[in-house]
Formats: sequence, C-alpha cells, structure tokens
Amino acid sequence: MKRILYLGWIGFGNIGDELMWLLFRDLCRNHLSSKVYDVIPSIPGVDIRNHGPYDTIVLGGGSLLIPGYIDVMYQAAEKGKKVLIWGSGHDRQEFPHMDDTGRISTPLAYSGEHRPTGGKLAEVARQSVFFGVRGPLSMQFLEHSGVPLERTVISGDPGFLLPSPARSERKASRPMIGVNWGTAYNRIYGGSRGEPGTPSGRSASPVDMAGLRRYHLSGMGSGPGSLRTVVPEARGPGACQARSPSPSL
Repeated sequence: MKRILYLGWIGFGNIGDELMWLLFRDLCRNHLSSKVYDVIPSIPGVDIRNHGPYDTIVLGGGSLLIPGYIDVMYQAAEKGKKVLIWGSGHDRQEFPHMDDTGRISTPLAYSGEHRPTGGKLAEVARQSVFFGVRGPLSMQFLEHSGVPLERTVISGDPGFLLPSPARSERKASRPMIGVNWGTAYNRIYGGSRGEPGTPSGRSASPVDMAGLRRYHLSGMGSGPGSLRTVVPEARGPGACQARSPSPSL
C-alpha cells in the first residue's frame, strides 16, 4: 500500500482551501486504486513531520509557503520522498508596495534567520513532480526567493470557479462595499482583526465618510467576536452589516 500525506489548511472554513483538498481527494479516488493508494489528510493528530509512513508528501491549499511547511517539504525531498505542491499560496503581514503594472516592488524573499528558506524552496521545486501556486503574487514570492520558475505554474484557487450566489432583487438605499474581515492567525496584512484600531478596522473610516454601506464577512477564529465590536462603530443607521461564514461547505 502506497500512502500519500496531504498537508492543507483543512477544517478552518476557508472554502478555497477546503476545495483544494476535496479536488485532490476526488481525483485520487477517480484515478488511483484504493487497493494500492491511501490518501491521508493532515487533520489534528497527524504528525506532519514524520515522513516515514508515506511515499508522497503533498503541500496543498492554504497560505503554506512559509518556513515551517517549507521545512517539512524540504526534509521529505531530502529523504527521497516524492513531493508535490498543489496550489499553495503565500501571504505577508507587511503591506507590499506595487508598481503601476501590479507587480510587487517590495522584496518578498525571507531574510534574517529565515534566509535559508529560499534555497530550501528552490530545492523542493527542483524535486517536485508538480509545483502549482495559488496566484501571481505567490509566483512573485517564488521569483524573489530564487526558485526556478520553469518548474512552476499558477494553478489558481478553485473557489473562484464556484457559481455566484443568487442576487437579491432588493436595491440598497446606498452603494455597498464588502469587507473580508479576518486573517490567518494574524499573520497577514493588518496583524490583528480583533482591534478596531488596526489597519483592517481603520480602513472602514473612509468608507463611512463616503456614505457607503459596509458588509463585513467574518473570517476564521476570532473574526465574529471582533465584528461585534466594529459593527456598532459604523456611522448612521443601517450603515454596516455582518455575517459569519457557514461552518460547512
């Protein structure tokens, strides 16, 4: 029996990351014999640093192109395991600067204590049977890190392929802007979704001043709690609505 370990951001209500796992699982079921292959997702209790029981290690959906997960993939490749990158992405807490073409001008490669991460990622790319990333900004991270781009592709986020929900025929009294409220354990831009004074909270002020209505979609973890603090601060009756994500797909 050949065993495949799928490392993904599973069980946190992020629909794109969940779809990445479901797509991989279903493709394996359709094309690999269950008598020969066993696919194990990285649910709680699975030791992702123990490569011994597995023949293949897959880094899947989520913002997982970060030192800890890259180390896991690098060590697996060094031990002769087959490695595969299945649409992983990269996020940053620091706000990146972009030029007029939309390319990031801020250096994205890790420095300081994490400087070796770029070399490890490049080696993972050289040994991967497939290396697909979530989008162009993640691809720029690879470029800045010295990864051989001829070994990589932008595979995309399957969440964008879902059909749009039915639109309400009710017309809003004022134009509305959507705010995706939440970060991955405060590791990306904003730093903390729990305080109205953070960049995420302050960004709403110009919206209120322009007379727009806000619709906040809560992210993971502490998102709903922080929204209970932020929403009442909206100016004017009916200026702000909030909704938490569904616990399931």
